[in-house]
Amino acid sequence: MNLEDLRTYRRRAPGVLIVLGALPLVAYFTEIDPRENLADSTVAVVATLFCSHLYTALRMRNKVWRWELDAHVGAQIEKSILSLAPASLEMSDPEREFVRSNVRGRTSGIFWQAIDRDERMRDKKSFFYENGQDYTTAVDLLLIAGFYVPVGVIFFIATQNTRFLWCVFVYVAIALFSALVLLPAARREHIKLSKEQLSEVKQFQAPFVAERIAQLVDQFRKSQR
Repeated sequence: MNLEDLRTYRRRAPGVLIVLGALPLVAYFTEIDPRENLADSTVAVVATLFCSHLYTALRMRNKVWRWELDAHVGAQIEKSILSLAPASLEMSDPEREFVRSNVRGRTSGIFWQAIDRDERMRDKKSFFYENGQDYTTAVDLLLIAGFYVPVGVIFFIATQNTRFLWCVFVYVAIALFSALVLLPAARREHIKLSKEQLSEVKQFQAPFVAERIAQLVDQFRKSQR
């Protein structure tokens, strides 16, 4: 898997999950005489498709995903890369913060630049992407199932049909399973993979990292004159 494959998957997966989650709700309208409830059935289908588009367009996953990376994987990467800074630089706190902000950038980040310079590490990026697929799917499941919990409750109140209570129980179970099992498992694997990459960065790309940090510090100091 490459980066473009991962991006394509992340765009499409939420729509599939939203449609699957909506099936028990939409099915209610299809069981009633469609000639009498065509409008309701149409609204249910359109609303499902709209929610799918809205979830992707508003990037509702991104805040949770960014928090996950910053709180767990990112801190580890930043600390390890900064440890390779030449002692002679004697960085101030603002300089250190400037370097830290340039560690994980998608194109100019020191971490990814170091990996791209080494063919062995570059080949292992596919493992990152594959686990990133599992990681974001767990986030999607948690958010989408969580979204359908109040929707199911509203359907139950409006129809008094107990099937929607069962739907709510299933949505809650999926959300809990994602939060307590899938998400922690994907997080542990991502941390493990980043540790392996960081170990190889220190072993094979330490001089490059030290040079890039020195360049960034010099850039920051010039901008402050």
